[in-house]
Amino acid sequence: MVDGVAFRADVARRIFVVLGVTALAACGDDTTGTGGSGGGTGGEAQGGQAQGGQAQGGQAQGGQAQGGQAQGGQAQGGQAEGGAAQGGSGEGGAGGGGGGEGVERCFFQVNPGACPSLAEAPQYYPCTDSLEVVSEWVSGPEIVGQTCCYDVVVGPPNDPNCAVIGRPFMVDDAPQRAPLANSSVAATWARGPASPSLQGLSVEARAELARAWSEDAAYEHASVASFAKLSLELLAFGAPEALVSAAHEAAIDEVRHASLGFTLASAYAGEPIGPGPLAAAARVELATDLVSLAVSAVREGCVGETLAALVAGAQRDVATDPAVRAALMLIAEDETRHAELAWRTVKWALEVGGVKAREAVSAAFDQAVAAVLAATGGNEPAHHAHGRLSSAEAQAERVRGVRDVVTPAARALLGG
Repeated sequence: MVDGVAFRADVARRIFVVLGVTALAACGDDTTGTGGSGGGTGGEAQGGQAQGGQAQGGQAQGGQAQGGQAQGGQAQGGQAEGGAAQGGSGEGGAGGGGGGEGVERCFFQVNPGACPSLAEAPQYYPCTDSLEVVSEWVSGPEIVGQTCCYDVVVGPPNDPNCAVIGRPFMVDDAPQRAPLANSSVAATWARGPASPSLQGLSVEARAELARAWSEDAAYEHASVASFAKLSLELLAFGAPEALVSAAHEAAIDEVRHASLGFTLASAYAGEPIGPGPLAAAARVELATDLVSLAVSAVREGCVGETLAALVAGAQRDVATDPAVRAALMLIAEDETRHAELAWRTVKWALEVGGVKAREAVSAAFDQAVAAVLAATGGNEPAHHAHGRLSSAEAQAERVRGVRDVVTPAARALLGG
């Protein structure tokens, strides 16, 4: 079982230092929860569904988590711009859909000249770029440009079972990302030092790894825009210099993360894979007040990036390929610093914003935590040697992260 107790404890310690708390209870094991969420982090059906036979924290231990929509960092995908293909790669497919209607969805073609069969597609494409879980594969594939298109039945967008890596770039209340592309410009993002071993990997395994790493890299690429947005918001509301500096440094970290991910993906694919245009960056939506900034920081950073750091640490711990492990060591450390930045930002906002900010932050923790606990995992396969967890393993780490890190830190932040 993947369970990075030591890393979770270290992340929790670092966040508590940011919050000015010196005493920290040890992280529990999988058989003990932390009780009710108290202090504003619980409220709505904490606890989640038992993972691996053990109930996970919260108010109703072992019970089914109820309600909550995907917030910030809890959904994977990016919304298809205008409902159509972007940047020539066709990512996103047609608009509409959600709630059981048959629709066309297109996915980046990781095997040049070939697409996964209808039977194979679920293991390659667990989520669409519109944050939907595919519940039925009806027909296809059809090659359109650099994409594989299928007629599918999908659930509603913003599904919490599709988790974003890093700080999401939110536009229209949904995480955005660039389409994947194979071009000379896109290839400039795949020039990192990583060179994983391909020995013993089947064609299918290489395609799965190329798809998984390229999608992660696309979200890291979008995180560059997210931190650029954050830096403008911090300036707009008079944040301390240290927060503004840290936001810019984090954006540069995300450039490096994207390059590492696209380099790994390109090695597995046998050809360059990189990002196309991030069209949503042209219509960025800045927070209009300090309370909105604090709420976004809770969802995208205190919850989203804290859990992303923990998942990256778990990936690092199972990886045996030296290039992959080295990349994940860097990513896990950087994402932990980014999580610290989010908690520092919210702490400052509470000091300035007073009661109104505190109430909004408490509600934001309720919603974001509920969304994590409501997720049941997808069908992502594991490739441990190459740093990939199964969907169930990644979700179990997020639930443990809520229990051992996010919930107690939120209590401390809110004085619960």
